[in-house]
Amino acid sequence: GAYVEAGQLIAEAWVHYANAGRTASVLDWLARLPEDRVNGDARLLLVKAWVSAMRGREEDTRAAAARVRALGGLSDGPLPDGFASLESSLSVLQATFGWGDLDAILAHGARSAELEGPDSPWRPVVSWALGWAHLCDDELDEAERWLTETTVLAPRTDQWIVGVAAVADLSIIAGRRGAHEDAMRLALEAVDLARRCGLLDAVEDGEVHTAHGVALLAAGRTA
Repeated sequence: GAYVEAGQLIAEAWVHYANAGRTASVLDWLARLPEDRVNGDARLLLVKAWVSAMRGREEDTRAAAARVRALGGLSDGPLPDGFASLESSLSVLQATFGWGDLDAILAHGARSAELEGPDSPWRPVVSWALGWAHLCDDELDEAERWLTETTVLAPRTDQWIVGVAAVADLSIIAGRRGAHEDAMRLALEAVDLARRCGLLDAVEDGEVHTAHGVALLAAGRTA
């Protein structure tokens, strides 16, 4: 029943569990806390928003984020998980999970890059979000620039979900350019990294299999 202490631990530790593919565990922790305690704590609501997004639960993500805004104090921070402020966490969340709205991803990504500078533990997430958005917009050079930044910064901060994803996305870029040998090399690198990080079967990093499949297809290995 030590809910204050439990909440503090969850707010600090959730990202390390998420990066190990254990978002379901984090959601289970939140479910064990009294609902009013989660709904009254912006830090825990942001944890809920993040892990819900990683699990593909858009409605739960939006509801938790809206509750954070309703509580106010968005300039409060820094947060136990390394974000500069509540606003920053929300901004990076909206950049990372734009649910198909590329303009919103790019706008929130630019704002996030201002709030979380190059030394932030969340900078690799920001750079991945911008890289992914530019990739979806077929701006391959800009996408490659941001995704390469992610691959450099992610290991320093243990941001393995985006670190793995960035390698997979760079494989897809190589394939689009017709550099199929590079695409296969990067795809296999992404698979190996995902395996070593325990993320090969994680729902959070599905693009690893997409990149590998695209590279295999280009090599004529359709089965």
